Amino acid sequence: MRWLLLASLAVFLILPASASAGLPATETDGTGTAELTWLYAHWPASIGEAQRAPIPMDEIYPDEEPDLSEGPGLPATSLTGQVPQFTYQLTDFFGNVGPMGTLHMDTGQPAVLRFYMSADQTPWPSAAGAPPEDLDHGVAPRVTVQARLLTTQTLVGHGSLTQDLVSLPEELGQGVHTFEVPITLEANQVPARSGLRVEISIHQVDQAGVRATQPLYNVHTGEQHPTGLALPLMNPEGLLLEDGARDEPLAVQAVRDPGGLDDEDRELVRMGASGTLGAALATAMVSLVQLGRRFLG
Repeated sequence: MRWLLLASLAVFLILPASASAGLPATETDGTGTAELTWLYAHWPASIGEAQRAPIPMDEIYPDEEPDLSEGPGLPATSLTGQVPQFTYQLTDFFGNVGPMGTLHMDTGQPAVLRFYMSADQTPWPSAAGAPPEDLDHGVAPRVTVQARLLTTQTLVGHGSLTQDLVSLPEELGQGVHTFEVPITLEANQVPARSGLRVEISIHQVDQAGVRATQPLYNVHTGEQHPTGLALPLMNPEGLLLEDGARDEPLAVQAVRDPGGLDDEDRELVRMGASGTLGAALATAMVSLVQLGRRFLG
């Protein structure tokens, strides 16, 4: 998967913004001071896996990733006290926790968590013990998605959004609901390598701090439902660029302009601090770019 993401990054950096195969462009707040920069979650193959381990999140759009379209797997009983929880973990292309550099954020505007759900009415098993039928439609009232933005040491922001989910049979319309959860920022900086993550919980009932939910909905993901987090960044380059580093990582320069590096920089790309594997990949990307430009004129 990481190899595919790196290859995607290479293509994204080569193409002009207007020809990025329809990928969402970086959005701005209109003031020119902060950019609402999207980070996308890459879900595993099952909801169980997603609940057991952090879900990696980075700048790569989940192109061609399937829709999980799966419920949280809670017992089909009345209120259980169980609350589905997921964690998006910001990582770099080699799986290390991010961001690579210190992020500076505009606290005058919220961050945004984007999450997709649909109602999925699953009746209880019959008296004979037959498994319940999955109807793929129904109603889930007052579903609340809560988000907490954290590092390993501090709370960065928090927010929540409540909606009633009403989904129709597929032939009448899928009825997937979008949650755009505003996250109020409590801090204007995220230190480098601080393990930035967003913790997501879902509940329908909150009584005196005791929360619960029922298995009446599906979570949707993938290319058609790109779940993720948007941050109002003053320096989006901090996601990829270490503090005090040169204007652009050498491997990124090599992809943007293979002919623009001198011999010393080329050697750093081949044998540099990213390690042998990363250097080999950077060198391969340079060769692919040069070959592509030769054929494309």
